[in-house]
Amino acid sequence: MASREDKMWQDKLPGWRRKENFLGFFLITPALIILFSVIIYPLLLNLIMSFQKILMMKPYLGTPFTGFDNYINTLEDPIFWRALRNTFIWTVSCVVLQISLGLGAALLLNAPIKGRGLFRGAMLIPWVTPGVVAALTWRWMYDGQFGIFNHILMKIGLIKQPIVWLGNYSTALPAVIAEYSWKMFPFATVMLLAALQTIPKELYEAAEVDGATGWQSFRHITLPEIMPTLSLTTLLTSIWTFNNFDSIWLLTEGGPSYASETLTTYVYKAAFQAFNLGKASSIAFIMFMLLFGLVLIYARALRRGKE
Repeated sequence: MASREDKMWQDKLPGWRRKENFLGFFLITPALIILFSVIIYPLLLNLIMSFQKILMMKPYLGTPFTGFDNYINTLEDPIFWRALRNTFIWTVSCVVLQISLGLGAALLLNAPIKGRGLFRGAMLIPWVTPGVVAALTWRWMYDGQFGIFNHILMKIGLIKQPIVWLGNYSTALPAVIAEYSWKMFPFATVMLLAALQTIPKELYEAAEVDGATGWQSFRHITLPEIMPTLSLTTLLTSIWTFNNFDSIWLLTEGGPSYASETLTTYVYKAAFQAFNLGKASSIAFIMFMLLFGLVLIYARALRRGKE
């Protein structure tokens, strides 16, 4: 009788106070504290700073509340819209190249070819190379006088004189896109290769018996089977590419004439060159909302796919 009364008493308690749930909340408390410390608190602090006038050159002014002035000044700045456009071009181009190269390399490395293990190991070299080392190496290869790209292109007759790849308005952003896509495509390769290896071979054998071509097998078997991994890989590469700073800064610093300026370099210059932390915080929060919208779109698409 007592145990039945205890059970009835437990059922009346809120969900978080029940014995089976209280232990779970207790175990995840350290993770929640860390999450709040490194994500929630900085995000809230950034949001508060975006409504304040914080000039590091004039700290005696304090941090007066200015409302939406920082956001208005940001949206009225033509450089912001140029950086936003470049960020869109940068993100879409890099993601398309990374996914395309990654899928092609994954299909090749999944095939029964000789030396497949060696090729799989060599494919990881760009990914494991430190970002600073990769950017500075490509910067040397792009050099207008001694760069290897100009040397090769002039040897085969594609260009008649050297091109200053990183100093030319029309080639600066494509040059950075090429470097970052080369650096990060192995991640897509690893993810998609793992997905390809989970596809049962019987599906391809049945398709071959039915007379399906290679393209039909790829379209109706390979793509549907790897689609969840492909979607997740696209989301992760989009977030990382959108937030990338070191490749752009080390190669061009957003130049020339803002040709390769993105939101990451724009917010850096606002914070550490103009010393306007209020405006930098507003730009950073706009970036967060853009990425948060992307995650919501992905979550909604994933839910529809499951349904």
